[in-house]
Amino acid sequence: MSNQTRGTKNETELATREQARVFRELERSLPVDDLMGWLIRTLPLANRNQLFSVLKAIYEAGFEIGPASQTPRPYEIGRDAFQACPQRVTARKAG
Repeated sequence: MSNQTRGTKNETELATREQARVFRELERSLPVDDLMGWLIRTLPLANRNQLFSVLKAIYEAGFEIGPASQTPRPYEIGRDAFQACPQRVTARKAG
């Protein structure tokens, strides 16, 4: 196995462990009224791409997510700024 392949495998394992940790923290924090705000506070060193990757994983993991507000609010991740409507997470679906 090349160093490059080994590095990619280690990065994947780290990302999987980090996602599992975020899922556990999210479950302990439920209900969460502003998922993106919660992610920004929970992963303060993450960049925009990393946060959106974790957000996608949370949606795919089967958490119950719905709108918390119809009014967009501003978010800042480092130098990136954007607006989005807050999402509320109430539970993780069984099964």
